[in-house]
Amino acid sequence: MWLGIYARRMAMKMTGSWSRWFAVGIVVYTIAVGAPPYVSAQQPATSVETPPEDKLEEKRPNTGRISLNFGVDFATAYYFRGIAQEQNGANFQPYGSLSFKLIENAGPLTALTATPGFWNNWHAGGGTIVDPVDPHFWYESDLIFTLAATLWENVTIGLTYTAYTSPNDSFRTVQELAFSLSLNDSKWLGAFALNPSLLVAGEVEGQADAGSARGVYLQLGLNPSYTLAPQSAYPLTVSLPVTLGLSGHSYYEFGTTKNPTFGYVQLGPVFSVPLGFIPKSFGTWTVKGAAEFLFLGETLKALHDNDSFKPIGRIGIAAVY
Repeated sequence: MWLGIYARRMAMKMTGSWSRWFAVGIVVYTIAVGAPPYVSAQQPATSVETPPEDKLEEKRPNTGRISLNFGVDFATAYYFRGIAQEQNGANFQPYGSLSFKLIENAGPLTALTATPGFWNNWHAGGGTIVDPVDPHFWYESDLIFTLAATLWENVTIGLTYTAYTSPNDSFRTVQELAFSLSLNDSKWLGAFALNPSLLVAGEVEGQADAGSARGVYLQLGLNPSYTLAPQSAYPLTVSLPVTLGLSGHSYYEFGTTKNPTFGYVQLGPVFSVPLGFIPKSFGTWTVKGAAEFLFLGETLKALHDNDSFKPIGRIGIAAVY
């Protein structure tokens, strides 16, 4: 996730073997897309006898304070913040999270949520990994915990701890603490909402580029979207996320002085459709596809054999319950 071509040349064995064997136990084969949870409409009162509560529970979706998200993506390449991890092989990326809504509708605080989760990358073909150990395919496993507060329904502030680990010992563990800020501006801009976001991430142990200094990463993003036929059983949502990745301090240390601040720009359309035939009592399921286009700055271009452009295809399936 951070080594890329340069870091792989310096592949260092991480200590301990717990994550290596933990790999054998995971068979997660679905992905989380972040689709909005289903909320059932209130039914008008009738004179018909109400079914027993246990029968109602079989039909109702989850509307409580715990939300489960899980799924899997398939990608034609894997770049982490502009640094290549697998440029041409197949990448399976299962992940999941469990969100706990700690506080709800307390004045300006719309919600306070704690979310532990995980994310993985499996190289089906091994890629450019240097001398991986068993399990050979399991390149990366990330442990994630986020505490997020939503204010006035539109502003979300988050603090995230991530431990990036490699079960096949392709790189040493990197620990990171990140601050995020996002705005849902659809209330004011409607269909023209841009949904801007900011991420500031600092390395607290280890370096993503295998450099000598702990780096600070900056990211700016926009995510406009539009939904076609929103009232149908299968509405199509088209979004165009745009990401600008920058080095705030010593994040891209690759022995070059060519504009080390600018890292990359990534953009491309994402298409998603809910699987309306699945009962809502089983959660909200969505399929998606994306065509991503990665444009690298001079520093990362030099790292990747002077290749500044990389198209990436992605398909996935997601569930939210």
